[in-house]
Amino acid sequence: MGIWVPAGWGSFWRTKRDAAAAGTGKAVIAAVGSSSTQGLYSGNLLTDPFVSKLRTSLQSSYGDGGSGYFGTTRSVTFLGAGAIANAWDALPGNLATLSGSWLGGNNYGPGGQYLYCSAPGNYAQFTKVRGTTIRIYTMSGGGRVNWTYQIDGGTVTPVTDSGTPSIQVTTISGLSAGEHTVKIAHNGANGSNFSPCGVTGENATGVVVNNYGLSGAQTSTFVGADSATYQPITWNGGPNYPADLLIYALGANDASSGVAIDTYTANLRKFLSAVKDGQTVGGVKATGNTDVLILMQHIGSYDNATTPRWHDYCDRARGIAEAYGAAFVNVWPLGRNSWNHWSNQGYWGNASTAGGVSGTDPIHMSNAGHQFTADALLPILTA
Repeated sequence: MGIWVPAGWGSFWRTKRDAAAAGTGKAVIAAVGSSSTQGLYSGNLLTDPFVSKLRTSLQSSYGDGGSGYFGTTRSVTFLGAGAIANAWDALPGNLATLSGSWLGGNNYGPGGQYLYCSAPGNYAQFTKVRGTTIRIYTMSGGGRVNWTYQIDGGTVTPVTDSGTPSIQVTTISGLSAGEHTVKIAHNGANGSNFSPCGVTGENATGVVVNNYGLSGAQTSTFVGADSATYQPITWNGGPNYPADLLIYALGANDASSGVAIDTYTANLRKFLSAVKDGQTVGGVKATGNTDVLILMQHIGSYDNATTPRWHDYCDRARGIAEAYGAAFVNVWPLGRNSWNHWSNQGYWGNASTAGGVSGTDPIHMSNAGHQFTADALLPILTA
């Protein structure tokens, strides 16, 4: 009930996973979703969200591929000050530290969003970035400025903006194994924008789990863009940053907002088409070598009260799963289609505490709810 895995599913993912375990390759997961995927209302973003629990378990069995993606949207600036965000901010590695004034940008690039600043010296700092290779993803062109990076408090290294409208990828390799601190800073004229998406930490082998969860995201967030050179549809498991396994968990915010079923379906189809058959601006083509798992979360009491749609979304998503040969996990029936049942289990989160404990939130999970979701997924990924 609630779980469907077609015959032969997982051939690409499992091949890469087993090579990672043997120390001869790397397996990459892209988890695309909204706030529940990002980790609200867990206690510690590094360990407690269901995506983090997947990372911990898979890396312990198949090798540590690094910390994966860490976006500027994992910040108090983006999430807003409050009990949960402030508690995360006190935990090293949970949130990026942003100095100076920053604003939210459009839906582009890895993670589906960037932040920007316009004053020289403003910086973003990421801690506990784990891997021998670090990549920094920034918006370039359109009058954007040069910037600098610094690893572990070492040499400040200047980077020249490419001047071409695109996602610029700056790679720092040959680092020591373990955790690093990455600081990136505005290094240009006052009033011109520095626009970073985030950073990744990766090792040469092992499992990499990139959490692209974005609070407030809808299905349209990850497909709509004004420019093909920036579009998020190719960066989050698509041909610009391909994955061996895509976990797609968007839709709750669509349902709450009353997005039409045909619009939801079209956005889901567009995203999967980019992952399986899209191409980069430079002409690199995806060839279908990505396994897909569609995850429908427990909608709780978050569905649109006037025109509830979650049941229709689930029905359409299951049909798309069959069309794409994707695995399908629907946590709603696993939770008896009942907010009350999950409440009795302590699976709903609490926004007014330090996070992780049970509460009465309509959609966001406690640590226990995240564990339940991870437990539904792990047997499929490790089979």
